[in-house]
Amino acid sequence: MTDADMVCTAVEFDHQDVRSVVVFADMAGFTTYTEAHGDHRAAQLAGAFADIAASVLGPGDEIVKTIGDAVMVTCATTAAAVDFLGRLRRETSRISGFPLLRAGMSEGPLVKQRGDVFGATVNTAARLVGVAGPGQVIADYAAVSAAEPIGSLRTAPLGSLRLHNINLPVQAYLVEIES
Repeated sequence: MTDADMVCTAVEFDHQDVRSVVVFADMAGFTTYTEAHGDHRAAQLAGAFADIAASVLGPGDEIVKTIGDAVMVTCATTAAAVDFLGRLRRETSRISGFPLLRAGMSEGPLVKQRGDVFGATVNTAARLVGVAGPGQVIADYAAVSAAEPIGSLRTAPLGSLRLHNINLPVQAYLVEIES
């Protein structure tokens, strides 16, 4: 048994097991923006993005946290996640020069603890945003197949993707988001 295993067994594990859609959304080209405009302007832009994301949350949507220029949001359903991303895109597109967004979305079980969420679903969504191009939303099979009514999402299959530090390939789809 490792020291980490002993710590895990010694600590009370107060948590909730939930099922949700995890969305990571960030600004494409943020590193380039930071280099061109400096850390302070970049931090201001990231703060404005987080504020906009908070202002367009739907019922049951929750910002779990911000990570640099990204927001991590949980939504009850795929439809709610798509609606959130549509509202987010609409609001940011109204601002001249605002960077294009990109997002990764995964549906599945989560461990909710101390206001944060953990698990393979979170890891998959985080990796999917990393392969999304400017203006793209990439979802896993679980998120696409959970859409109600079935077939309501406009998607294009991307095939099986190998994602960093995820053992099994992930069936990924490009999701069309209405703005």
